[in-house]
Order: sequence, then structure tokens, then C-alpha cells
Amino acid sequence: MSTAHQLQNRYISEQDYLASEKLANERHEYVDGQIYLMAGASKRHNRIAGNCYRAFMDIGGSNCEAFMGDLKVRARSTKPITTPML
Repeated sequence: MSTAHQLQNRYISEQDYLASEKLANERHEYVDGQIYLMAGASKRHNRIAGNCYRAFMDIGGSNCEAFMGDLKVRARSTKPITTPML
């Protein structure tokens, strides 16, 4: 078994994941102690995301906030920490 494979299958604590993300050049998500590399977005994806963001901001009158990206979130009902790709 290769070292890279062993590292992929070992448990990573949430604290270690968050610390490593501060130094990472790529985006990752954290699910049950495992870290997964996230793919980059295309121009088409970014256009769609921008249109969605603008539409959400135009709604108004809500307590919700819209963010474009590169923001880690944790869903209350599940464990994963991820960087959403709108």
C-alpha cells in the first residue's frame, strides 16, 4: 500500500483539517474524518453562480445571507464541512 493511499484512508481530526486548509492551495471538503479534493469551477459555473447570487441579493426582506464562495460551512444536521459550490 502506498503512503499516499494510507494518508487518504487515515482519520483526520476536524481541527487538523481546518489548520491544513489555511495553508492549502486547493479547496477541500471534510467528511467523517476524510479530506476530499474539490474540482475547480468553469466559466459557465461562475456565470450561473453570479446570476444566482444577484437574484438572492435582489430578493430582500429576509434574514438569510448569500455568499459567493470560498466560505467554509457546517450543516447543523450533518458532520461534513465543505466549501459550497453555488
